[in-house]
Amino acid sequence: MYSSVHIRSLGLTPPQFDIVATLGNTPGMSPKELGEKTLITKGTLTGVVDRLEDKGLVRPDRLASDGRGQNRAVDEGRG
Repeated sequence: MYSSVHIRSLGLTPPQFDIVATLGNTPGMSPKELGEKTLITKGTLTGVVDRLEDKGLVRPDRLASDGRGQNRAVDEGRG
């Protein structure tokens, strides 16, 4: 387990780290799935994911089955 000090030294907050760690080597997941796995509420999750996108650590992926929905995935091209 990583300490809060170590997580902050990476430039992340604990909730941001939880999201990146949860997405890990997955192809991505919906905000609903991500919230269920991290236990972060929908309102908080949106802001945390937006900040991770701004840092280039997470990217949105449109769902092929529904152009309105988006999964989130770790952006492997950055970092």
